[in-house]
Amino acid sequence: MLTSSTPSTDLVRNVSDEIWYICFESLRSNGSGLASYCREVIKAAHRCQRPIRIFEISNSKTGSHYELPSMVERVFVSDAFERKMEPLGYWMNLAHAMAQAVIREIGFRGAPRAIEIPDGFAIGYFLLQEKLTGNPALRDVPVILVAHTPVRMIEEWNGQDVHALPNWWTYRAEKWCYLAADAVITLSEMLERQLDAQGYLAAQRPVYRSVNPYISDQPPAAADRPAHQGPLVVGMASRMVDWKGLREALALAQAAQNAQLPFRLELCGHSHPDFDRARKDFAQLFENGTAVYLGALDARALHKRRQGWDCQIHPSKFDNFPYSVVEALTLALPCLIGRSNGVAEVLPPDLSQSIVVDFANPLEVLAAVRASATTRIMLKDLDLTPFGAEVYFKGRDAILADLADRSHKTTLFPFLDSGQARTGLRPIIQLPASATGARLTVVIPYYNMAAYISPCIASVLGGKVPADIVLVNDGSTDPTSIRKLDEFRNDPRIRVHDIPNGGVANARNYGVDRATTEFVALLDADDTVEPEYYAKALRVLDDYDNVGFVGCWCNDFQDETGETIRYWPTYNAEPLPNIVTNNTNCQAMIYRRNLYIESGRHDPGLRMYLDDWDGMLGMLEGGYFGVMLPGPYFNYRQRKGSIFSTGRALWSTNYSAIVRKRAALYARNAGEALLFSNANGPNNSFHLLGWETPLHSRSASAAPGKRLRHPYLLARSLAKRLNRFAERG
Repeated sequence: MLTSSTPSTDLVRNVSDEIWYICFESLRSNGSGLASYCREVIKAAHRCQRPIRIFEISNSKTGSHYELPSMVERVFVSDAFERKMEPLGYWMNLAHAMAQAVIREIGFRGAPRAIEIPDGFAIGYFLLQEKLTGNPALRDVPVILVAHTPVRMIEEWNGQDVHALPNWWTYRAEKWCYLAADAVITLSEMLERQLDAQGYLAAQRPVYRSVNPYISDQPPAAADRPAHQGPLVVGMASRMVDWKGLREALALAQAAQNAQLPFRLELCGHSHPDFDRARKDFAQLFENGTAVYLGALDARALHKRRQGWDCQIHPSKFDNFPYSVVEALTLALPCLIGRSNGVAEVLPPDLSQSIVVDFANPLEVLAAVRASATTRIMLKDLDLTPFGAEVYFKGRDAILADLADRSHKTTLFPFLDSGQARTGLRPIIQLPASATGARLTVVIPYYNMAAYISPCIASVLGGKVPADIVLVNDGSTDPTSIRKLDEFRNDPRIRVHDIPNGGVANARNYGVDRATTEFVALLDADDTVEPEYYAKALRVLDDYDNVGFVGCWCNDFQDETGETIRYWPTYNAEPLPNIVTNNTNCQAMIYRRNLYIESGRHDPGLRMYLDDWDGMLGMLEGGYFGVMLPGPYFNYRQRKGSIFSTGRALWSTNYSAIVRKRAALYARNAGEALLFSNANGPNNSFHLLGWETPLHSRSASAAPGKRLRHPYLLARSLAKRLNRFAERG
């Protein structure tokens, strides 16, 4: 393997011909997960001489590595993240790192023909968000999602709770990726039906069907394998979880024992709490050797073990395209599967009759096991063409050609709760700019802020789009702060209004009422914005007919030093989770002015605490949803004596008032909100979607400094365990 910053001269490759693949596992992982798929794609690329590039997770290295002689490039992405990024949590951090790696690679090499993302853990979230919010590197690159199986669906099959953070948000982002991708590729009708029934498939996004490639490295077993003495040996190569059919496999062994049939079940795969419970329930089978657990075997050890099996079983109730089944069949090893297994859809009818069984009927399965010698002969002539490299890449070519023919720019942003969102928000005729050429007015409430107002205004006027400013002096009492305003009164871009003190909500509303531009933004006098913030926001508002406002991440910085404390990530503003916990930078967003006046006005009755959150909820109640730019373009000053830091006692009182005031919004979303609240505890104890809540955190008694890091580290530990489980089918 060659490590280089540029391709070797021995390689002839055109980046615009490449398909790029995102993988949240290391390709060194053994088993039947996403890494197995990517390894098969690499084999197919070698065979067909098709240029590809694979972005994979790495704990030790980053950068581009070229395999010689080949058309395959691997880009390693580290899962070690900066402390300021920890609030994203593990999976969102990894999704962000993958997106940035892809964007950098496009900057170095040029744009690929297409990018393929898996559905699991929403690994493509930020790539899609960057594209949809106008990142020029991704503008013309199709991003296609392959439905391997959403992790939320797997967890539900396995009887796990899906509403506790951070998993709730990861699973919700997973679903959003389905709606946001340019196209979805499904691997089976079985999964496609379930995805459609649960709202994963959008009517305006094309859905294609494909089969993953498989190129066997092993010769098939002899079809005329001689009869052997001793019991029938049946193997299961899968994770030891209930949804993969663990209990059905053990019930089969129990039925064989009850029928006094010589029988041994060999279980190969990563352990799981499900297995511990099952081993206890079927203890006699393990004690007398009818069932044997061999642990997680690498590919070579598993192949050797399979040579002694009469039959393999894969009794999962639902399964999309398990490589473990395909591996067995290409080795001419009969593998019995259930009716809701995607592999059954690509098998010839006569073979399906022999290997597709009802695992709820152990006697039927035992009959199929005993007939495995006949099935083995049938497998000798199995047509492997559907799994071939040529078929795979011709299928991708056809999909990309069809997408190119369909190509059109959508004017509707993909919201998860789109049924509650209004459309037709853009004016038919663009409203005229102000006398200074601005389409945006920034409203800045001001009360005794002489020390901070100059950098605030400079950040607005230094932006990449013209902006007017309405500076509302909310009855300042400090002489220095009053004199400071004189510096701005003669600037044609700034209008200073002096009003009696009425609170920040009143000052914001006053300023918006006096703006004349199509768009308004709110900004506190002690905060600043990055130069590109407003330009990016206006682009989104111009592009989409169903977006009422735009925000971004917060860069929380220390007042005394200016150093970043952390990034606070925000996500697209929809009713959930925002009716329970605020997840927008609601004090510094950009609005369509007419919609703010109609639905988003801030409530002075809330006494300057949670009034901005309430205003954002008013927008959502009116059907005006928001998009959050994926980056820290708003700089939020953490200072002693600020309203937010001193008003915490008003939380319960004001939140109760908000719920009563927005009763219609809460009623429309009550079911999911109750499940979310029940799983995560009181909403005044958490506000980061990437972290566990105190209700679930094991570090409740830890020192405050350690408590900040614990949820991130725990999520990373759990993610690595999930990765290990995902390495086996």
